[in-house]
Amino acid sequence: MRYIFLFLFLLNQHALTLFAGNNSFRSDPSKTFVFVAGVLKWQDPSLAAFSDRNRKDEELFRLLESTGIPAANMIFLKDKAATLTNIKTRLQELLLQTRAGATFIFYYAGHGIRAGNGPVCFANYDYKDGNGFSATIVSSLINQYFKGDEVWLLADCCFSGALLDEAKTISGNGRKVVAFTSATSSNISTGNWTFTQTMIDCFSGLARADRDKNKSISLAEVKTELFDAMLYREKQMAGAAFINIKENTAIQLQPVSDTYNNSGTRYVYTLREGKFEPARVLTIQGNTLRLELYHYSDKETITTSVSNTKPIEYMVYPAGTSVMVEWKGKYYPAMIKKVQNGVHYIQYTGYDDSWNEWVMYDRISTRDRKPCQVEWQGQWYPAEILQEKNGRYFIHYTGYGNDWDEWAPAVRVKQ
Repeated sequence: MRYIFLFLFLLNQHALTLFAGNNSFRSDPSKTFVFVAGVLKWQDPSLAAFSDRNRKDEELFRLLESTGIPAANMIFLKDKAATLTNIKTRLQELLLQTRAGATFIFYYAGHGIRAGNGPVCFANYDYKDGNGFSATIVSSLINQYFKGDEVWLLADCCFSGALLDEAKTISGNGRKVVAFTSATSSNISTGNWTFTQTMIDCFSGLARADRDKNKSISLAEVKTELFDAMLYREKQMAGAAFINIKENTAIQLQPVSDTYNNSGTRYVYTLREGKFEPARVLTIQGNTLRLELYHYSDKETITTSVSNTKPIEYMVYPAGTSVMVEWKGKYYPAMIKKVQNGVHYIQYTGYDDSWNEWVMYDRISTRDRKPCQVEWQGQWYPAEILQEKNGRYFIHYTGYGNDWDEWAPAVRVKQ
């Protein structure tokens, strides 16, 4: 349930150029203000701490710092320094320094907490009930004290989609606002740094993010890059909103690198120590693949054969289907309201809309499951059929993780 928030009211200097259509916008670093609060441990021992190994909040801060923003315009409150009082006081002080044409960056890393129908809170170091730094406080302070005209909101956190609503509030006076979130307002988020790493990659001009290979990375391309990373690596729905700004606006802080892969944008599973792990395909040479894996805050590159990989496959239940959905180890009746990018938006029976959330198929169960035997590499294994479609069966192997799930042809299935 880590929260990572980034409000980027973007800065540009020599290497930092935003393109809106055929027009370029070049901002003054002296008018750029950065506020970062990174909290990986808390006063309350019930809030699980995160490892500070290769922490990405600091890496992102240094990346922004390298663009030439004056030190006086940048604040980084780390762990114990990020108390509720300190966050609110220092944030207000920084916003009061802004002026017309200014850009502002706010970033939070830590736990995201939502109690019932209450607001989403970003867990300050001294967080407790009634003493939380909420998303509504962020937008309120920005609307009261920020004098600039462009706002970026990014969040890598549980319930981070709450920032999408705050983006609308902030844009009310005509400001340009961009919001990227690792999850929706109703979903918990990964404990890894996948979201922030993806944003760092895009800001750094990573060639793989330049989907059309035109030497710039647009907002639309960041959205695609982010949604793929969160879906394939973390199995969750990301969020994005662009208000009063064009989707083809370029965002990289550094020039796009010249190294493009020859694999498109594929993700696959690769088998390691009896478990399939998600990986991005970097290059393909005959039957040999070079893959990139990501573990917490570390990238790993390996070389393997095509035979040691398989497609990442999902299944989709149609909207209107009554299902059982797993939540914290228990199953509850629910209804699928809609489906997007292979993720289901569900409403729990008897609960109000505040409990609605996006879930993958692996948290859904139906009465239609059927026992079967499935052939894999010459041996037969007990399994369940979760869905049948066009003569193929989506199956789950008994006793194995969901990473083994696959669509199997009828010839490999015995009922």
